[in-house]
Amino acid sequence: MFADVENFTAWSSIREPSQVFALLEAIYTAFDRVAFRRGVFKVETVGDCYVAVCGLPDPRKDHAVTMCRFARDCIDEHILAVHRMESTLGPGTGDLRIRMGLHSGPVTAGVLRGERSRFQLFGDTVNTAGRMESSSEGNRIHVSDQTARLVREAGREDWIQRRDGKVNLKGKGTLQIFWLLHPKQVKPDGLGQKARLADRKSNRRDAGADDHSRAQVPIFVCVETLCSSLFLHDSSGFSGIIN
Repeated sequence: MFADVENFTAWSSIREPSQVFALLEAIYTAFDRVAFRRGVFKVETVGDCYVAVCGLPDPRKDHAVTMCRFARDCIDEHILAVHRMESTLGPGTGDLRIRMGLHSGPVTAGVLRGERSRFQLFGDTVNTAGRMESSSEGNRIHVSDQTARLVREAGREDWIQRRDGKVNLKGKGTLQIFWLLHPKQVKPDGLGQKARLADRKSNRRDAGADDHSRAQVPIFVCVETLCSSLFLHDSSGFSGIIN
């Protein structure tokens, strides 16, 4: 998943560096809490861009559904954060929106050795996810055909809405893209009974994990633990596949 704040450059150009830092810290901290609760791995942040993956370092079959839940939660957290901080960061802060893009496929994941080495993802899947984000709209989530198919196969077909017309993505050609709907946009009777019960159980379980993380485990500890497990597998790096 790629996430990027829309019109961030224009907003930050008339703010003090400390104000820019305060906003990004608030947004990223909220996203990190959601990532811990949902079992999503935060890869990195570059400026106002947030990159995360599900299915690494531990493979999981429900990675597409989990990432969809994560992305929707992050939009809610972003809206809360910018509105809460508008009184201190000035007019226009509450109008900032975030674009998101999701794609599923194989990647190579590892740590490049050298000074200040860090965990990174490589492959066309990463590039495609970035294109999904850049062609998305404010407070909306673009989903590739591959991710949409996995979500439908998991019984959540009402989460997905086909975007009108095909979209020309740089370096990818013309593709059919989908929108991931917010829970409030999904029809109450759209999901099957089993799917609804599974979603309720998942939300209750995630809520319990969130309470535990806030009370006992700082987010950075979780990330360090995940990275350490990668080094244990292979001192030269780690390869993982999302299917």
